[in-house]
Amino acid sequence: MTELFMYLIKATIVFTVLFVVYKLVLSKLTFHAINRLLLIALLPLSLLLPFSNYLLPNTFRISEEIPFMEELTLSSIVEVPAIIEVSQSASINYWEIGATIYFFIVFLLLFRSIATIRNLWILKNTSQKQRKERYHFIEVETAEVFSFFGWIFIPKGTLEDINPIIVKHEKIHAQLKHSFDIIITEIYAAFFWFNPLMYNFKNSLKSTHEFQVDSKLLKKEVQPLEYMQLLLQSLTGKKQEPLCNYFNHPILKKRVEMMTKTQSNKLSGLKYFFLAPIFAFLFFAFSKADQKEIKLTAPTEVLETSEKITLLFPVKNGSRDDISSFFGKSRKHPVLNVKKVHSGIDIKAEEGVPVLASEDGFILIAAKKKQWGNLIVIKHTNGYETRYAHLQGFNTQEKRQVKKGDVIGYVGNTGFSSGSHLHFELIKKGKRIDPLDHIE
Repeated sequence: MTELFMYLIKATIVFTVLFVVYKLVLSKLTFHAINRLLLIALLPLSLLLPFSNYLLPNTFRISEEIPFMEELTLSSIVEVPAIIEVSQSASINYWEIGATIYFFIVFLLLFRSIATIRNLWILKNTSQKQRKERYHFIEVETAEVFSFFGWIFIPKGTLEDINPIIVKHEKIHAQLKHSFDIIITEIYAAFFWFNPLMYNFKNSLKSTHEFQVDSKLLKKEVQPLEYMQLLLQSLTGKKQEPLCNYFNHPILKKRVEMMTKTQSNKLSGLKYFFLAPIFAFLFFAFSKADQKEIKLTAPTEVLETSEKITLLFPVKNGSRDDISSFFGKSRKHPVLNVKKVHSGIDIKAEEGVPVLASEDGFILIAAKKKQWGNLIVIKHTNGYETRYAHLQGFNTQEKRQVKKGDVIGYVGNTGFSSGSHLHFELIKKGKRIDPLDHIE
């Protein structure tokens, strides 16, 4: 779940940076078609750039596999006296609570959009309508004209009296397929509802739609003064449906300013190239660090130093008193329900408590591994490895160097686990040994 939230944060950062640059540098330009495409492009870019590390050539990566780890059998080590198991108390999983709240709000927002489209569809099918050219004119109980795709909704009994300029305005919205933009934006906004800039973004996109339509109308022999007077006459304070296009969109001042503004010259278009270095920076921000680590630190570069390793206790603020199952103890597996000899130590702790790297090393694995749940494997000197299982989430990535005491993950309850704890193992040259003999 932490990976999902980290991705959402990264995507939000990309979106925020690009949108702020747009607002400061490009939003005043009169290249409305380009601005519209740029705003829509921000959405997929913000979703893809966090994956930029995976878009680089694979030749820069080091791939290493380790065999799947099994529990020790009863004959593989000497059995030690039984030790009373300390029960693991249940704890609140704040990540799951956060995820539940997040997806509940996403569901509500998506449901609202779907319900709106459904209501418009019902309104279309239950109201009197006429088809002219490619458009459906639908007479409904409304005080103003609005459109959705090729449907143009008008007040009842006004089809023959409606101002032709207003009709042209809504037709252009349909021709330019502005409704597609709005639906895509609503879906994106549902998943990024926590970003306060989303409301501003939706307004900017709709404003750009209006600027684009206004510009096309004024080029079709519609007099600016007549057009502005019509806008003033149709202005109402009624609530408007966010999925629809309205002739009297409530940004009258901005529309008048844009209509009377001197058109941007071709040289002004060079400002769009300002986005190139910003895009490059964001692309490498999510990839360069990993590439550097992979090139400079490989497992084969670990130096032989002392023969014995001294480990830090792997759970922050934990101690030997928190160990609920010791190495070599014969026990009944809490999930598999078969007798096993324990291959490491179990340290009871609440979910979310930081897990520390017990010694300097190189991250071989940081991934979900079947019964081990979220697993981290660190390679140390002289053939030592440490393994941290059942994690809630990661605070590191594969192919990275870590220092003793670095937070690498969080205590969890994933894989074949019956309660919140850390399963910790020490391996020397392929054989499991008791970690307590090496913990300082």
